[in-house]
Amino acid sequence: MKRIWKKAAAALVTAVVAGNMLAACGKQVSMDTQVVATYGDEKIYMDEVHFYMRQSQHDYEGFYASLFGQTDIWTSEVLVKSVKTEVMSSIYQSKALAAKAKADGITLTEAEQEKVNKAVEEMYESDLFSILDSSKEILERVYNENALANKV
Repeated sequence: MKRIWKKAAAALVTAVVAGNMLAACGKQVSMDTQVVATYGDEKIYMDEVHFYMRQSQHDYEGFYASLFGQTDIWTSEVLVKSVKTEVMSSIYQSKALAAKAKADGITLTEAEQEKVNKAVEEMYESDLFSILDSSKEILERVYNENALANKV
């Protein structure tokens, strides 16, 4: 398990560095084509990681602001590394559980799919979604994958 975290962290750092290098060269690379990591044969793209990171950013800033009145919390390298590790761990966990569900033939019922669709629409129409700087497709993919993972 430790090796997965190290690989995930290394892949994330590599992707960010590579993205910054390409951006510095004047080339624009779409987040939906940047592979950050893989889970089995499945590629994990930067847009999905970005979605999770922005959601975590929102959660952490809200938490620290409510408890300590502090909003500039990203100066701590320890916190930044911790959040990156947490995000990649969460993504891998969702992928693993969703893969297990698919392997076991577990699917969402119509009622469960309707709940997911309703949650996606509510999030998509919320103020939070504009802060997340993501697409509806990522939102749908993440919500469906997490719903399936929760059934395992």
